[in-house]
Amino acid sequence: MHMTYETIHVERVEEGIATLTLARPDVRNAVSLQMIDELRDAVGALARDRDLRAMILRGEGAAFSSGGDQNIYADSTGSGEAFHLSREMQNVLDMLWAGPFFAIAALDGDAVGGGIEIALACDYRIARPTVRLGAIQVKSGLMPAWGGRTRLVRTVGRSRALELMLTGRLISAQEAAAYGLVDEIADDAAARGLALARSIAQHPAECTRAIEELVAAEESSSHSVDLEREARRFADLWEGPARRAFVERWHSP
Repeated sequence: MHMTYETIHVERVEEGIATLTLARPDVRNAVSLQMIDELRDAVGALARDRDLRAMILRGEGAAFSSGGDQNIYADSTGSGEAFHLSREMQNVLDMLWAGPFFAIAALDGDAVGGGIEIALACDYRIARPTVRLGAIQVKSGLMPAWGGRTRLVRTVGRSRALELMLTGRLISAQEAAAYGLVDEIADDAAARGLALARSIAQHPAECTRAIEELVAAEESSSHSVDLEREARRFADLWEGPARRAFVERWHSP
């Protein structure tokens, strides 16, 4: 399997294992509208691959992902468009989260803002010791809007999730591991991810995919309702004074 895209790379590296690489290293793998479209297509194709057992998601260059491309934020002015954008990326990450394959986020670079939301949509997170993570959206007058708020609460608990989202602080890989936000720390996250994927790929695809599908179904009942509420609150903040001040600072020389 080899799919051709401009903002991501997808490759079948071994039997039962694929890699998906966010490939906009010049902007720290920020998510553009084109990347959203390409991710939707790629994740859908991977989910339909009946032989796929595990997928490694990584970022090209120095970062895993810095989240949403600020050019999208600067150019979009309406809350309706903000709501639509949020829902589009929520749908993509829901496809990843519910995919019938074991999704491993290999964090060899920082995951901040929407980047941490992408990582949270994976089943397992491996981070290099020097990596930093942070739900920093509050610093731009916004909030997580790609489903990361719900997943963060489920992963680290209500109080810790609130503290991280309300302060917007960056945390180390070691602190993230202590909270359960990172599952492993490895000097080479991508290599460790491949080793883990191999341990899964040795088992029959019908077994691994059945387990994945049942776990996703068990978790999805209230999550789908909550996502629309998240997107609507995000859209309200989109036209708020805090975000407008952030955009003005962004455009200032």
